[in-house]
Amino acid sequence: MDRQEIANRAGRFAGWFLVTDMDGTLLRSDDRISEANLAALHRFAAEGGSFTVATGRMKGKVDPYIAQLPVTAPAILYNGSLVWDYEADCLLWGETLPQWVGSLLGPVREAFPRTGIEVYTEDGGVYIAADHPMTARHQRHRVTARYGLGYQSMGWRKVSFLGDPAVLDTIERTLRNDGLTLPMTRAEPDFLDILPGGVNKGVALAELTGQLGLDAARVVAVGNGQNDLEMLQQAAWSVAVANSHPSLFRAASRRGLHHDNDALADVVDWLEYTVLPWQELRQTAVR
Repeated sequence: MDRQEIANRAGRFAGWFLVTDMDGTLLRSDDRISEANLAALHRFAAEGGSFTVATGRMKGKVDPYIAQLPVTAPAILYNGSLVWDYEADCLLWGETLPQWVGSLLGPVREAFPRTGIEVYTEDGGVYIAADHPMTARHQRHRVTARYGLGYQSMGWRKVSFLGDPAVLDTIERTLRNDGLTLPMTRAEPDFLDILPGGVNKGVALAELTGQLGLDAARVVAVGNGQNDLEMLQQAAWSVAVANSHPSLFRAASRRGLHHDNDALADVVDWLEYTVLPWQELRQTAVR
């Protein structure tokens, strides 16, 4: 959707931009979107609101949900290293890791043999550099996880380490002590991602808001993981769902419901019955 189309949208939520994380926020524990969340998001969009998702997931794992959702703005994927315009079916922008990141995988694999390593490439693929039981999750989403060295010849969107949270803490400290300055983030406690420099969901949200010509004062972000922190800090209005990492509660405007309890429906109600009336009263007082 271009700037003129957004400007022409009318309704109670006209001019508002809502962006949500997926896992642990929009999606329930069973990886489904509740009927209440779907109904609320469709109501938000029908009343003029612009909506999209911001996730650490690869495109192939987001595609099945897009048909259900009223997505009217490009989606933020790979924790911000790629923004995909589903309406035009094209890449809006993307970043890849420097090639030398490949030299980190061998030492990590040797020092932490029970840790999984996955490489996400610019062709939309996921390659298994070190196997782990959690690799089986790709099958549930009908995404083929590839084995072998095919990833070595492509640009990388992100590298993920999977395993025990305490072990991932040690890996993160080790890489930092060895001089790694690239962003590292957690979508969940048992996932640690390395991202291209200058990339996170907050940076992608700021770029997207500017490109679409949206009012930064009407941007609302919802999340639960450490990888959502910059996005919540970037948004004028933010909600940390009840199952969030503690760091998000300190950054958010509001504490929301648990992701298994229709968290997005609660956000839309909060906007409609609390935020919008408050803004209308404020504007009336100014006049």
